[in-house]
Amino acid sequence: LSLHDALPISSFDSMFREMVRISCLRARQDPNNEVVQREASAALESVLPKTNLMTFAKLPFGEKRDRLQDLSNYVLGIRLFNMFLGRGGSGLGVAPQEAWDSFS
Repeated sequence: LSLHDALPISSFDSMFREMVRISCLRARQDPNNEVVQREASAALESVLPKTNLMTFAKLPFGEKRDRLQDLSNYVLGIRLFNMFLGRGGSGLGVAPQEAWDSFS
């Protein structure tokens, strides 16, 4: 890693927030709902730690797109699992099957 490759931390924070927003939208959730954001952010952090964002950022566009789809599926799965444990899943309780079907 050279100084030329380095990006400001704020760029990674912005990228992570956008990934959370995309995950929320793919699950038909309101990305502006703070509880939904917090849950999706925690789920995403568990499958893609912020320390790995540089690696993600360097992927070619097609791989990023595919990886983001996978990550969104993982985030939804974690949130559904937490909902069934009674530890989260805000907004998913009404129709978790609809959220799941959105990925088909």
